[in-house]
Amino acid sequence: MSAIARFVRKVEDVLMTIKDLRRAAPTAEEARLADRLRADLDAIGREAHGATQSDFWFETCNALRACAHDGDPRDFMRWGPIAGTMVHRTSRASVGALATLRRSEDWTRWREVLRHPNVGNAPPFLAAPWTSAISAQHASHLLHFRRLTGSDFLDADIILDMGAGYASMCRLIKRLGYRGDYIIFDQPPVLALQRYFLGRHGIEAAYGEFGPSRVALCRAFDRMRALIRPGARVALISTWAMSEMPIDVRRQIEPFIGEAEKVLLAYQPEVHRHRQPRLFRGAGGAAG
Repeated sequence: MSAIARFVRKVEDVLMTIKDLRRAAPTAEEARLADRLRADLDAIGREAHGATQSDFWFETCNALRACAHDGDPRDFMRWGPIAGTMVHRTSRASVGALATLRRSEDWTRWREVLRHPNVGNAPPFLAAPWTSAISAQHASHLLHFRRLTGSDFLDADIILDMGAGYASMCRLIKRLGYRGDYIIFDQPPVLALQRYFLGRHGIEAAYGEFGPSRVALCRAFDRMRALIRPGARVALISTWAMSEMPIDVRRQIEPFIGEAEKVLLAYQPEVHRHRQPRLFRGAGGAAG
């Protein structure tokens, strides 16, 4: 890490400490969503144990459940299983993404939809503290897609989001005005986290079906398939996640890619071939 990067991290840490000192007690709604997250993770853990799932699943559930019970879900972006994998910080890439948006012809609109509270207490995005680094990067993906294709995702009937992190892209597309159905496919513990994050933004999602905000959280391809209406215009998004999915999972996603009218994929520099996602690798004992 360069001297400049170390300095940036130090500034972020100082600002986080100052913010923590001023933080108020959780509101009734924040407490309700935190309790729901804990209950969801408890249920997943019991289900995994009862179904004799792999040690990986058991450790994954335990890691997030320990974080949720021992800590404050308002700080989930600082949890060990999340901080090193899902949380983007101030960097050349994120600052560059914001600069691209600022130079665009409709920066006023992007600025409006990017503005959001720091749900999860991620390190502040120093280039624009009123948004997050990942929001800027996701928005730049959408802008790049529109410039290359001349279209966006707002006219799709259904959007499939494969491996959605903590659901930042879903929040952004909803904020842009999308009114269709949104389906997220992910691991069960991560779906619980996504439900919490979206709920904090006033977006109600449900497991295996469309919630009040038309967002469904799916853990199985057959259930996702059942939610796709015949003749619906389908769009598919996966930013970075497919680089870390097991090969057999990627193969099951291929038919959905082939059937989609619009596809936005982003890959990491290296495609991991291990069978278990990198997200929780070694996280079983690091739930802090």
